[in-house]
Amino acid sequence: MMTRKAVLLVDDDSLLRRALRRHLKAFDEQVLEAACGEDGVGLFNEMMPDLVVLDLGLPDITGVDVLEAIRASDPRVPVVVYSASLDHQTVGQLRRLGATAWVAKPDADDLMAKVGELLGQEGRQ
Repeated sequence: MMTRKAVLLVDDDSLLRRALRRHLKAFDEQVLEAACGEDGVGLFNEMMPDLVVLDLGLPDITGVDVLEAIRASDPRVPVVVYSASLDHQTVGQLRRLGATAWVAKPDADDLMAKVGELLGQEGRQ
């Protein structure tokens, strides 16, 4: 029997979080949600999730700031950046900061495939 894992979603779009939550529930994972960067960092430090899905455009601090805070706390937790702002320079910065993967919005299928791969559950959608 596999241990249930926690996934933290950090995105200010409540409709998108709801859709992603539904997809993640298909993996039977616990889903934690934050609508802003500060809440995301706080939830990460409090709950220590197994994986983070992170938007870059947040209302308070940037997703890059959140990634830096997560990496300062735990460099091993996979962080998948899910953003519409993935130009060449941004991807280079994400790579340097230790993002595990990045997927362009709105491709939820690619995101869920990457999340499933990182959770070791590719076949459970």
